[in-house]
Amino acid sequence: LKQLNTFLDCIPNPYETVVVGHNVLSFDLRFLMQRYMVNNIKPHPIIARAAQAKPWDGKVFDTMTAWAGYGNRVSLDKLCRALNIKSSKAGGMDGSQVWDYFQAGRIDEIQDYCLDDIVATRQVHKRMTFQG
Repeated sequence: LKQLNTFLDCIPNPYETVVVGHNVLSFDLRFLMQRYMVNNIKPHPIIARAAQAKPWDGKVFDTMTAWAGYGNRVSLDKLCRALNIKSSKAGGMDGSQVWDYFQAGRIDEIQDYCLDDIVATRQVHKRMTFQG
């Protein structure tokens, strides 16, 4: 978390930064805030601001909410298939397997899966915002 804060310090105009993710409002940001609290580390302003965001206020772009609507769900895999974008699940791993892979020492595979997830989410975001 301290390394994340240091990394985020390099971002210019933190109060204009939009956090993008798939289910980022309901999962990722909540999880990060809980970890900050458990470890008694003050969250970076970008994270703190995004964690308080509403789906409509422009601080966060949640691809799941943008596609399925507030309170509804669609998996990143299904959204990628609908938009003809390569899914991060194409390699055979999904988020439910991360703990098992971690326990087996398969860290490189977890890293590859997470990177594929980021790439897929970024491509979905670009398509949804007509950037490419």
